[in-house]
Amino acid sequence: MPAWGERRTAHRRVRRRPAFALYGPGNDPYNTGDMARRRVHLTFPGTLADEPIMWQLCRDFDVVFNIRQADMAESVGWMMLQLEGDDEALDRGVRWLEDKGIKVAPIEQDIVE
Repeated sequence: MPAWGERRTAHRRVRRRPAFALYGPGNDPYNTGDMARRRVHLTFPGTLADEPIMWQLCRDFDVVFNIRQADMAESVGWMMLQLEGDDEALDRGVRWLEDKGIKVAPIEQDIVE
């Protein structure tokens, strides 16, 4: 029987590190304390439905997104998002969305919680 934190494979023992050893204090990848946050409403044409817009935003501009609400019809779609990232990255990401033909409007009050 393997010891705690180990598992046996066909040819060797593998020691697994607990998650707290990988992500110690100040090293948590999900800690977004120093990131700027914006809530936005996106309206986009249905022709963009098959494009991975949010994935590209995340990859190219290092912006984390949380989809709060969304709906899609044949001709138009909308999303309410919370965006997190550096202020400059958020500005560049929003400009990129607008260049793609997506209308971006800030959400002033918290209507999605």
